[in-house]
Amino acid sequence: MSHYETTQASSSSSSSSLSSTNHHSLTQSLQFMLPPKPLIIDKLKDWIREDIPAFDVSASIVGDSRQRSTIFYKMKKNSNGSMDGSSHNSSVIVCGIPILTILFEECFSELSVKWLVQEGDNLNDEHLVTHLMNEYGKTLKYPSQSQCEKTKIPIAVVDGPVYQLLQVERLCLNILSHLSGVASICRRVHDLQMEETCEKKGGGKFRGEIAATRKTTPGLRHFEKYAVLVGGCKPHRMDLSQMIMLKDNHIDACGGSIANCVKRAKMLCGMNTQKIEVECRSLEDARQAALAGADIVMLDNFNAIQAEEAARVLMKEFPNLVIEVSGGLNPETVLDYLKHCEHVHVLSMGILTEGGGVKVDFSMKITEKLD
Repeated sequence: MSHYETTQASSSSSSSSLSSTNHHSLTQSLQFMLPPKPLIIDKLKDWIREDIPAFDVSASIVGDSRQRSTIFYKMKKNSNGSMDGSSHNSSVIVCGIPILTILFEECFSELSVKWLVQEGDNLNDEHLVTHLMNEYGKTLKYPSQSQCEKTKIPIAVVDGPVYQLLQVERLCLNILSHLSGVASICRRVHDLQMEETCEKKGGGKFRGEIAATRKTTPGLRHFEKYAVLVGGCKPHRMDLSQMIMLKDNHIDACGGSIANCVKRAKMLCGMNTQKIEVECRSLEDARQAALAGADIVMLDNFNAIQAEEAARVLMKEFPNLVIEVSGGLNPETVLDYLKHCEHVHVLSMGILTEGGGVKVDFSMKITEKLD
């Protein structure tokens, strides 16, 4: 089996999800894959220094009275005025709760947070929205009662000195929005895979895994890869040290010989403790890589039919070879690969860690004076 193969992360869509209990149990266990708390605190403190390098004049204006701030998710409306949450294309997955809890309670020690949702919840789920509005929506003191407030779903309350609430606001929302965007596009792709490969529905042939890539935001890799897992996809390699990947530039820089590149990599890593993957631009490239001893071949910029034809040939000749397809894949084009790529093990796409243009709208409002 592929080194990529681990337990599939759950989906909260009704058509393919595990039970809610199992979903939350799996998602909760993912927090232990985050860096140790001291390292998270160091990173968060760097971001605080970036935002408050010297004086914060606005803090002196509001003072330190204890107040309550509520974090809201603003649910979009469909053209008919109903809430947008009816399909896997609209899943909005909350992500970043363990990180933000550290931000509130460790970096700003006078703040305390109560989360009304759990990591990995689909904020567009009708039952969850109804529960949140019935349980908390009526008791929270909104700053205004405009019509748009009906689309704001409370997901957390933060108590503490008002100046600290305002200082932490933008950093909190930036982290929450970005990681939730990454988790959301991953969940949408994951749910699409579950739906398409269900024999009773799509009948797609792909049975492998969908993975992100190393195309991450500098300084955010561990958090973005964590969000990929929360969304239900796989992270791929974490860094250059974790696995040897010989790309077209490596091969071209070494004279164009795939065999020589693989041979030199094996000589340097020794004891076969690291997997070797080779980016291939043709079926012949892939054969050369496999013959040289590569563990994984990446078929780059193959369309779905080409990828399946090449994979079928390779698996017949090299049954232990892991085959990855990458290049040009996104939530719109992946459907063809899900339908046809029976002999492909991994579909990877860089757009997953970029959030794929998914904008998750959160706000943080002062809602109550506690003193």
